Amino acid sequence: MRSSGLFSLKLPVVVRFRVEPLGSVSFKRKATVLLALIIVSFVLLLLPFIYAGVDPFPVIGRYLSLWVSDTGWASRSSFEIARYTTAMLLTGLAGVIAFRSKVWNIGLEGYMILGAIGTAAAAYAGLHWALQVVASMLFGVLWALPVALLLVTGVSEIVSSMMMYYVSLYMLQYVVYKVWPSRYGLFPKTPEWGVSQPIVAGFPLMLVVGILLCFVVNYLYHRTMFGVVARLVGSNEKAARTAGYSPRLVRVVVLLLSSGLAGLAGFHVASLRGYLSMGYASLGYGFAGITVAFIAGLNPLAVPISALFVALLYHFGSFASDVIPGGYAAYFYYVQGVLLLVVLAARTIPSYRIIVRVEKRHG
Repeated sequence: MRSSGLFSLKLPVVVRFRVEPLGSVSFKRKATVLLALIIVSFVLLLLPFIYAGVDPFPVIGRYLSLWVSDTGWASRSSFEIARYTTAMLLTGLAGVIAFRSKVWNIGLEGYMILGAIGTAAAAYAGLHWALQVVASMLFGVLWALPVALLLVTGVSEIVSSMMMYYVSLYMLQYVVYKVWPSRYGLFPKTPEWGVSQPIVAGFPLMLVVGILLCFVVNYLYHRTMFGVVARLVGSNEKAARTAGYSPRLVRVVVLLLSSGLAGLAGFHVASLRGYLSMGYASLGYGFAGITVAFIAGLNPLAVPISALFVALLYHFGSFASDVIPGGYAAYFYYVQGVLLLVVLAARTIPSYRIIVRVEKRHG
């Protein structure tokens, strides 16, 4: 049966695309691509406001003006931003540890949730906050053991770590409703044990700990044999195997370290709230850690600045929630997606060139 040709369109030319890797990338090319991506990302970040029919610049101006006001808003917001920054710093550093060895441990949110559960267990047992820290990291590591076992057998950690995140949501629901039910019936919140994390000079102690951990991880990467091997596995697995190391074993160790650090983020959040709730299922700090890690270029020393940048966007989204459709959570996740895509594009696009050829159609 022959086509009638009603919906067919024959152009006189054929456009062909080909992508070729470049041997070397000039600084000018990197700068040009980065500038173009910054402009594109700026436009994309304003789209939710435009969609809502709101001029974004007065909203941004009002947000900035509140920082110099005398209403006490700035001091309260500083603590909130420090709280966000700390959680994203810890999960971002966990991401750096995993991703540098090409362990795509994207279920960091799940390990954070288990870390919060471990914190609650230690708190209800009457343990000191330092032991709550240990419990949070231990719960994060234990939750990663199934992923580690699957990693040994060759199963992708991308799928398994994400599945453990979804299981962690049901685990959280179970402990909130059944293990430590609230005194207020079915209200999804455990009894409060009170804030257990020390506050130093108006900021959470874990912010200082997180920054120090960034220096410790950087030292391990550049001054210890384990760090050298972990970087080698990420850059050249064949060379690591030739040198007598087991890439699979190294990846398992890296996975457990990363998950324990994400569990520590759970301690940070839970110890400042002093209770558990189903709200932990939508905090997004673990997923934000992935964005933070890539914005930092997988450099441990750049993680604090990267976490602060993302935390400021989170805080601004919370401030502008009245004018953004879906509230701050929707905008924050949207911003995360834009930032992650831009960072990944900035890392890959300059290394390739697109060749476009227009040829006459024959026949």
